[in-house]
Amino acid sequence: MFNLIVAVISIALIAVTAVASIYYGGDSFAGSSARAEAATLINQAQQIDGAAELFRIANVGSMVVSDQPSCDDGTLSDCALHRLVDQGYLTAIPKAPTGVIFPSTSWSISDDGSAAFMIFTTDDGVADKICEAIETQGGGAKLPGFMGNVPGDSWTVERFGLDLIEETYRCADHDLGGGLILTAFGYRL
Repeated sequence: MFNLIVAVISIALIAVTAVASIYYGGDSFAGSSARAEAATLINQAQQIDGAAELFRIANVGSMVVSDQPSCDDGTLSDCALHRLVDQGYLTAIPKAPTGVIFPSTSWSISDDGSAAFMIFTTDDGVADKICEAIETQGGGAKLPGFMGNVPGDSWTVERFGLDLIEETYRCADHDLGGGLILTAFGYRL
């Protein structure tokens, strides 16, 4: 009988410990996830930057984006990334981190070649935590939301305000209206 009482008490203690760790540790787990996704975005942007720099060196200072698209789809941004892959500067176009969803699933390069960027949102509002982690990891402060339609490839260094700050990367919100706010991560190339 004594063994049964000890077993029931130990099971109850384990259950209470599990509930307490989920309740009190939930924010820590979410914060770790946001920091990991921020680190992934920064790392991928640095890979694209390194590939673009190697391209410039090999092509006598020419930017990875040219006046004439050389890809079938005709968009300069996609063309630039495909050129980096096709010419061996990248093994593949980096994909979005796991917590990042709609509308973009991969990176883009601005038409003028000044910035690499990814436009994203998250299911549960983690975008703000990702941007806070980006700032903590050396990025610029998040640029507040702005209104209006922005063509897909016009996210230049100026659009992110990276021409005015020392930092190489930062987040910017884009308010599409109707409660839909997208977040963009930009990296100066």
